[in-house]
Amino acid sequence: MKTITQLITEILSDNQWHSSKEVVKYCLGRSDKDRQAIKVSLHNMVARNSVKRARLNEDDADVKYRMAEVQGFGVSEKLALLDQHLRKAREGHATT
Repeated sequence: MKTITQLITEILSDNQWHSSKEVVKYCLGRSDKDRQAIKVSLHNMVARNSVKRARLNEDDADVKYRMAEVQGFGVSEKLALLDQHLRKAREGHATT
């Protein structure tokens, strides 16, 4: 049986935004874990920056999730941030 993290990764791997209800429903149908355990796993994945969380509308209930971009090098958040800034700088330099 797949873990909750694997199931969440599976549904979010299409790089589309999904509501927490969609994620929970998908995981409930494929595991024996309860709703709260799935929500905790989703929250932990957001905290680890594995998953992005965004409010696409001004409605507080309209929160969506999708997989975060793969970090460029290293596992450190600081190195990932540096890599992100370097990519932006290179893109800006290439267009001028």
